[in-house]
Amino acid sequence: QRLGLVIFYFALGGENWSNKAGFLNPNTHECTDWKTVVPDKFNMIGALCEEGDDNNDSSTYTTNRLSRIIFAQNNLKGTLPTELTFLSDLSFLSLEKNSIAGAIPSELSQLSNLALISLTDNFLKGGIPTEIGNSKSLREIHLGTNYLSGTLPSEIGKLSTLEYLSLETNNFIGTIPNEIGGNNDDSSNEELSSNNLLYLRLDSNKISGTIPPSIGKLTKLLALTLSTNSLTGSLPKEFGSMTELQNIQCNNNRLTGTIPFGANTPLRHISLADNKLRGTIDALAENTHLQSLTLGINELTGTISSNFCLRTPNIESIELNNNRMRGALPACIGNLTALTVINIESNTFEGRLPNKLPPNLRLFSASNNKITGTIPDSDNQNGGDGDGIFSDALQYLALRSNRLTGTLPERSLRKASSLETMDLQYNQLTGLIPTGLGNAVSLRSLYLSNNYFTGLVPTELSNLSMLSSVLIQQNEVSGSLDPICTMVPDAFNNIQIVADCEEVQCSCCSLCCDNDNNCISPSD
Repeated sequence: QRLGLVIFYFALGGENWSNKAGFLNPNTHECTDWKTVVPDKFNMIGALCEEGDDNNDSSTYTTNRLSRIIFAQNNLKGTLPTELTFLSDLSFLSLEKNSIAGAIPSELSQLSNLALISLTDNFLKGGIPTEIGNSKSLREIHLGTNYLSGTLPSEIGKLSTLEYLSLETNNFIGTIPNEIGGNNDDSSNEELSSNNLLYLRLDSNKISGTIPPSIGKLTKLLALTLSTNSLTGSLPKEFGSMTELQNIQCNNNRLTGTIPFGANTPLRHISLADNKLRGTIDALAENTHLQSLTLGINELTGTISSNFCLRTPNIESIELNNNRMRGALPACIGNLTALTVINIESNTFEGRLPNKLPPNLRLFSASNNKITGTIPDSDNQNGGDGDGIFSDALQYLALRSNRLTGTLPERSLRKASSLETMDLQYNQLTGLIPTGLGNAVSLRSLYLSNNYFTGLVPTELSNLSMLSSVLIQQNEVSGSLDPICTMVPDAFNNIQIVADCEEVQCSCCSLCCDNDNNCISPSD
């Protein structure tokens, strides 16, 4: 085993390692001094040995046998030597975040005790050796973020003890082998299936075809990540019976059909954006464990029912943008105290805004819908009877291109100290631009163009030292924006301002617009 470590050292440029961990010291033993140990032996640099019997001598004695090599982020460069097979007791090989190139040696399958191999974030090329199916002790395979290619070997399905399979961010092609999934035809043969898989990551490859129904028979699976491939077809109906699955990510594929999850699947995170999925989200309302729902850029229809927010009290993020959903946001959504993100832009939602939003909401994007009525205020102004739309937590508000009327509420702006972006363009808002905007001390972008605002531009905008973009053209306001121009030393380079310069004095406007919304640079 000492020879194997010496070859390992030279094959991977040991002379240039960030930490040599005592390697090749002729006066020390590889099992006692060729390592730098921290309190947790898994978090170390070097070699770790365990006691065992060595019968190479005429007498039997107890010695240390190498079981782990851990050199994460240690400037290893070169190729993996086949002589790693000299380390017959090796169970743990962790070499992630280095510059290891070349192919994965097929000889590694001869290491009968190997339980973990982690080569994530290197420069490996070639395919996964089919001999991997002989590594019966493997529990974890981490090969993500490399340049591996070819098809996924079906022999992976022979690894009945495998719990983690991470092959993300490579160049794999072909289909997902049916054998990687749960037992099919011969449910009595454990050797034909990876039934113990807990985590399966194949995202960011070039995998095509459909998702095998056998994946839905991985009864212990907790997380499935298949995003950013070219997968087609529907999500297998078997997914609806995965009673342990907590996280599924299949974004950015070409999936069709409906979403098969319901009350039987205790999902916490559903991320299926950028596909062609259809149907409604009604069945997802039965999932009381749900924390995040990311379904943007699909073909979903239906509404967000009151039942949805009543049955998902722990939800933190709802992203339904770019679908075909309709109806009004239910009033009970304001009671979801864990909710921080709502993105429903580019649908056909209608009706009035809820009289209050969740108290911890950071992002509310509802642009490009058919929402009507006024913006609720905290003092029952504009017809509101709740806490209003602004809160201390809200950072991003986008209600562009709707049918909102009435005034921009003044009182609730007092709570807008965290607001960074407010986009209310292309509505039918009237009245004054409120002086309360001066309380939004974090505001960077203020977009109020194409409304019916009147009166003077409030001088309080000059209090907003973070302001970098102001669009107020196509309104009926007058006055001066010059106080904003003086907020920074070089206003022309640091602030983007667009206004109707015939009505609004603006010495630093990047664009000036006329009554026909023709906008040109003042320098032209």
